[in-house]
Amino acid sequence: MMTGVIQQLLAVIESTYNIELDEHSVNVGRFITHLRYLFVRIHQHEQLSKEPEAIISSIMSSYAKASKCARLIASLIELRLDTMLTEDEVAYLTLHVARVTDQTNQNRSSDIPDHPRLAHMSQ
Repeated sequence: MMTGVIQQLLAVIESTYNIELDEHSVNVGRFITHLRYLFVRIHQHEQLSKEPEAIISSIMSSYAKASKCARLIASLIELRLDTMLTEDEVAYLTLHVARVTDQTNQNRSSDIPDHPRLAHMSQ
């Protein structure tokens, strides 16, 4: 449905961070799923908006670069879907951007998730 928009948003992250995202990685998959649910929430006029302001501002300040990138993504979504995103939605986008770029920046050669019980499997 919104595949073209999703590709455009992934391209924003790639150009902002000068990286190439692995669309088959767990974190990029989670981000794409998040976007699909975001599009549904927008369509149903049910955007997230109940987080305390302190949490939102903490996310935005803790991940400054991801926050800037998320705001750019939000602007594109707003243009494409003719709506304004709530600060909560931008904060969640920020967390997802931080996650997908952190995974890429660490150049992990394994798709094994970071889980203590699975750590021995990657050795």
